[in-house]
Amino acid sequence: MNAQTETIDYLQLKQAKSLAELLYYIPDRYFQKVLLFLLGFFTLSPVLMVALLNCGVTFFNPYYLLLQMGYVGMVVSGLLFYKRAHEQTRSLIKSLKKSEIKQWLWQHCSYLCLTAVLLLAILATAFSTDIRLSFFGDYYRKEGLLTIGAYLGIFMATSGLRNEKLRKRLVEIFVLSALFLGIVVILQWLGLPIKSVVYQFGVNDGKAFVPWAAIFHNINHYGYYLTMAIIATAGLFVFDERKVKRFFWCLFFSLLTWVLIKNNTFGAYLGVSAGLLLLTVICLNRKEGFRKTLILLAVFFGISIVANGIMGQVKSNFVVLVEDTKKIVQVTVATAENKEDAGVSADMAGNGRWILWKGAIEIIKEYPFLGVGPDNLAVFYEKKGISWDRPHNEFLQIAASLGVPAVLFYLSALGLGFFQLFRNLKKMSIIEISAFVVVVGYLVSAMFGNTMYYTYPYFLIFLAISLTGAQKPVGEVSHASDQRLSISSDK
Repeated sequence: MNAQTETIDYLQLKQAKSLAELLYYIPDRYFQKVLLFLLGFFTLSPVLMVALLNCGVTFFNPYYLLLQMGYVGMVVSGLLFYKRAHEQTRSLIKSLKKSEIKQWLWQHCSYLCLTAVLLLAILATAFSTDIRLSFFGDYYRKEGLLTIGAYLGIFMATSGLRNEKLRKRLVEIFVLSALFLGIVVILQWLGLPIKSVVYQFGVNDGKAFVPWAAIFHNINHYGYYLTMAIIATAGLFVFDERKVKRFFWCLFFSLLTWVLIKNNTFGAYLGVSAGLLLLTVICLNRKEGFRKTLILLAVFFGISIVANGIMGQVKSNFVVLVEDTKKIVQVTVATAENKEDAGVSADMAGNGRWILWKGAIEIIKEYPFLGVGPDNLAVFYEKKGISWDRPHNEFLQIAASLGVPAVLFYLSALGLGFFQLFRNLKKMSIIEISAFVVVVGYLVSAMFGNTMYYTYPYFLIFLAISLTGAQKPVGEVSHASDQRLSISSDK
């Protein structure tokens, strides 16, 4: 039987004598549809949660859904990868050449680096001063090793999706869910008593919702989510060839941009700005969609100007950024007698982020190899007189929690992936390009933010989609035109 057969031959299935043979007779598309269902349900879960909350159901929590979808996705995608590996190697394993091994290592270098991060997370948990806390996570962040395992499942499940239409479906579900949340926060702003906040004991008790935070515990978390949603919507607008759908994508983009301005998370604003500029450069390089990106830039910065007066919050945030930068510079050039006063002023830079960054660097110096363990930073911050549990910088967070080698492998995974992506820029599908721009925008916002169990999985979805573009061999023929046709004609 051909592995590409679209239907299951149940007779052959019954006669299978091994797991590999059993999987061989199940078409790839069945696995991909299961993965799309899992990821789609997870991505749509904010809508479901808001609906249930307003019907009086409070037990639904995205954390438990993440664990379920993550580990089920890990099993399903694991079977799919085993099936694909067996089909690809059973006729080639005997003639595998050194050059082919090198090519495979190069194509999968980002995945190998991320695997190293996972292994270091396991070691960091094992050698943590509070193993239970590092495994389960604290009551608020919930980002222990158990959650990291679920992250792996989400990433693997998305990596298993290779059908362009299915990946586009997933991105569309994400954008439509984000649109729904955007409408919810606008209705709340207009005075409608819509419940939306994630129910979690000890967090936002008694509050039906947090203004401009949607289902999230605070506005910053929603800002990270909005960063990904706005850039993903921009990608759909630029690359969709049907005018009616482009009109709606542009409308959704405008609404979500306005919500972002009202949300007032400056790191997210910078992330979206960086993402849109990168999308413009890529479209100019590929000679497609460039004029559409100019429309988006005009809409984005136009809304920024008119919202809340002339520049309003955006202008204020830029002014604060400049002032905070001056304070930090003054510390480095201050004399000995003035250094203490300058340091106190600089500590509050970035809404107090500077002192958190300095504290994280001190922790990294004390625990450079394996860090203090996942979700274990609060105790070590407290020893330094800092009442917080995260540095508000994803890279410092990884280094302090999992160690310097872990953050170096993480940066290597991103750096190698980006290098390969730029080499394959003209061969990448439009969904891969859109996902890549989302990843870059999110990482810019991550310079000033934290990972959270209800936002970071979406980043991993886009990272997994974009890295499939990095896997293309240098000599591979581009199928971008075929992929574009399959999307534009999709009904």
